[in-house]
Amino acid sequence: VRDDPAFGLVREPILRLSAFLRAFDGATFADLDSGWVEEELGQGAYFAPSVFNFFRPDFTTNELAAQGLVSPEMQITTHSGLAGAHNLLSLLVWEGYVAYGGDEPQPKLWNVDGLLPLSADPDALVARVEERLLGESLPAPARAQLVAFVASVELGDPGPEQGLDRALEAVSLVLHSPSYTVQN
Repeated sequence: VRDDPAFGLVREPILRLSAFLRAFDGATFADLDSGWVEEELGQGAYFAPSVFNFFRPDFTTNELAAQGLVSPEMQITTHSGLAGAHNLLSLLVWEGYVAYGGDEPQPKLWNVDGLLPLSADPDALVARVEERLLGESLPAPARAQLVAFVASVELGDPGPEQGLDRALEAVSLVLHSPSYTVQN
């Protein structure tokens, strides 16, 4: 079924964010700056303008219409929306694993701790990230490239954050992959 070009759908930005946070015991939307999230994603939790969400249920593109298909979520897929989602997810991965406000550390926005013990084994680390974010494996060529890249990232000095960069790279690369962006 996955080889069928009509199979799957583009995961809308707010669902990309919520799936990421859910996968890693992350913050709720109430814990995030909803104005910032809405600005970056072009949509916000609980702010759909109609009962049909942020898009018309019959929206299609010229190419899909010729095949008799619809793709409502493509109505909000724009260059700025793609860039905003990429930027927001990158900031949450790289700078938001611990949020800082004033002089006091803020609560974690997502939990990377479960990945750190796996960081010495790139294959196991990638497998856990795949399981959490995709529920399945990446296509074999993409997975091999990801494992090789993660293995090339230095493990770091011994200590509580050893392997953090490897873990963050693995999460970031899967979040920005076509396999995550297109929900099968």
